[in-house]
Amino acid sequence: MQTAVRAKLLQYPPPPILTPQLITAVSLISTRLYGLFDLGVFIAKLVESGIQK
Repeated sequence: MQTAVRAKLLQYPPPPILTPQLITAVSLISTRLYGLFDLGVFIAKLVESGIQK
């Protein structure tokens, strides 16, 4: 999952502004750093639900 997301993100150049994909990637990285996997998943789902609205 995470490797697929990272590979998908690497296909695009990093935009100068914050995008939902970038926020999701940052949340995934912070979950690895702090071990708060549940919180990271919650943030990712929250961001994704915000995109779909």
